Amino acid sequence: MGWNTLPVRRTDNQTSRQVIYSKRKDVIVKKASELSVLCDTDVGLLMFSPTGRLTSFTSNGRIEDIFLRFISRPGELKGGPILDEEYLSRRLKQLKQEGEMLEKMAKLLESTLYKLNGQQRETQEKMRYYNPNVENIESLFEAGVYQQFLENAIERVEQSKTTSFDAREHVPNTDKSANSNIQWYC
Repeated sequence: MGWNTLPVRRTDNQTSRQVIYSKRKDVIVKKASELSVLCDTDVGLLMFSPTGRLTSFTSNGRIEDIFLRFISRPGELKGGPILDEEYLSRRLKQLKQEGEMLEKMAKLLESTLYKLNGQQRETQEKMRYYNPNVENIESLFEAGVYQQFLENAIERVEQSKTTSFDAREHVPNTDKSANSNIQWYC
């Protein structure tokens, strides 16, 4: 009993086509990986699914680097003519630069996200003091910490009220009706 070979032809059903692509895609990537390991070669593979999703594989480095190596070879070693080689070369270099820029931006965003998550944790911890869960207080010391924090907060509010009230008393009255009354009585 041997392998039954199916005729290779385009599948008409789009769902079946996507399923076949999903199954065979992994096999092709695995074979490319095996080829690169067994023969110590640089392999670059690009595939687009029927829905347009990109799958790429490189054995060493990035796919752009492999294509740039291909483009920089003399014409007779490439295996066939490329119509607009200069445009392709510029575009690959541009894509490589964009990829590097995106990697830098991703690292920056990750560090920013890490800092923001830390700030959120600190803020949540501080908010816990303003609204302590009385059932979760486990020691007298913890209760004292909550009490001291709330007393300090109340003291800061009272100081703020006092300073804002004092500031209002020292502001001259600029109401025109009040000034006209003063001139009337003078």
